[in-house]
Amino acid sequence: MAKDGPPSFVLFIEGMMCQKNCGTTVQKALSAVPGVVHCEVSFKEKAAKVWGSEGLELAALVDAVEDCGFEVVREKEDASLPLFRLEVSGMMCQKNCGTTVANALKAVPHVDRAEVSFADKLALVWGNRPSSSTKTWSMQWKTLALMSSSAHPTPLLKQQQVLPPR
Repeated sequence: MAKDGPPSFVLFIEGMMCQKNCGTTVQKALSAVPGVVHCEVSFKEKAAKVWGSEGLELAALVDAVEDCGFEVVREKEDASLPLFRLEVSGMMCQKNCGTTVANALKAVPHVDRAEVSFADKLALVWGNRPSSSTKTWSMQWKTLALMSSSAHPTPLLKQQQVLPPR
């Protein structure tokens, strides 16, 4: 995935005290993860946007950030943000396909709300973070994608953004 599209992952990072030292440290750590094409770290936003190739895993990014002394979090005040932003291809309409994909997403454990837009080829998913590790959360993402596509075989989901559990 090139930088011209939306980031593959957006990580909220706690513990950075400045852009010059902390932000650069996190950026170098993330850039060293195999599969990272580009990343931007912002001390001001307390976030990192990561563009990656197919197969880049959230757990590897979280490990890189935590290995250099920072913490990947999802702040309470950011609870209005979706946990997942998914690119959906293969839908033919909003009424049938969009509703089917939304219902499949809502049936996944820990999902509270899902909004699907045929026009934007996008699904936004909100929910409660399970009390589990990031690696387990990554596995739940894969389950979410499989369950969604199995409920409506045509649409394909592609992960765009993940705000990991605390």
